[in-house]
Amino acid sequence: MRRFRAAYRKKTKKAPQRELPPRFFFVPFQVVNDSQTLLYSPYRDMETMAEEVIRALKRFNDRRPPEERIALVFKEHPMDRGAVSYDRLREKYRENDDITILAEGDIRDLIDKSLGVVTINSTVGLDAIARGQKVMCIGRAFYAIGGIALQGGPETLAEDIEEFAGFIPDRNAVQGFLHYLKDEYSMEGNEYYYNREQLEKIARRILDALEGEK
Repeated sequence: MRRFRAAYRKKTKKAPQRELPPRFFFVPFQVVNDSQTLLYSPYRDMETMAEEVIRALKRFNDRRPPEERIALVFKEHPMDRGAVSYDRLREKYRENDDITILAEGDIRDLIDKSLGVVTINSTVGLDAIARGQKVMCIGRAFYAIGGIALQGGPETLAEDIEEFAGFIPDRNAVQGFLHYLKDEYSMEGNEYYYNREQLEKIARRILDALEGEK
């Protein structure tokens, strides 16, 4: 048991955290075997995605003066920690000041401090939109809608990053979309912790929808 505990502590030991660069795009990693990445991502894994984004941003930075360069901050998904290793990627870019790979960190703090969020299709992107941050999706995402989030892709990623750097979301479109999600698309509740009031609201919503189909 002592050997097991020692091995577990070693495995889960926190990686040294680097100071955040002054100008960066935040790129959250996603669960590798999640359906969102298996079905709706053009990348086979997060490391492949990271390398593509790094190459595209390098092309962007090579055409910019030093004060306009943008760095990348990646963050591991907590559900993949211990199961997926990014040690090779972290070691490869250890001396590169433009690349930071975090094992952990406050998502909302990273969103707020960034110049924008680049994601495959994570709900982190939706959180960023709700917080007034700009987002670029490089996979298929239901919120990648004109004026709300920019749609990018592997074939045009360098050009997409160029466009994203100057992208300004449409505030009216964003607010309308968020209201739609809250008032029509979804219902407040929790599948694990629910009460009678929540169940009654869901039942009324279903009955209203059925009445509307008649």
